[in-house]
Amino acid sequence: MRRVDHGGEKYVVANVDGTFHGLEGICSHEYADLAGGFLATDQIVCPLHASAFDVCTGEVLGPPATEPIAVFPVEVSEGIVYLILPEELGQKSLK
Repeated sequence: MRRVDHGGEKYVVANVDGTFHGLEGICSHEYADLAGGFLATDQIVCPLHASAFDVCTGEVLGPPATEPIAVFPVEVSEGIVYLILPEELGQKSLK
């Protein structure tokens, strides 16, 4: 799991069994940095209160969060991982 900062926003790219997933990087419950948390199988767990989110859908899997987080497509090309953000935000690449 790795944090990506772009345009004043935080995102997380998570590698789950070789498949990359892009997510909003801030917990919807208390706005903690999700990159400081951990992956548990296919869930990202917040470091502050242990809210859990599905890495594929952003849906809440464990409280106290009640709102999902946004997910973003990820592409891998020539060993570079690209987090594809909405057009107005551009894109950020990770090596």
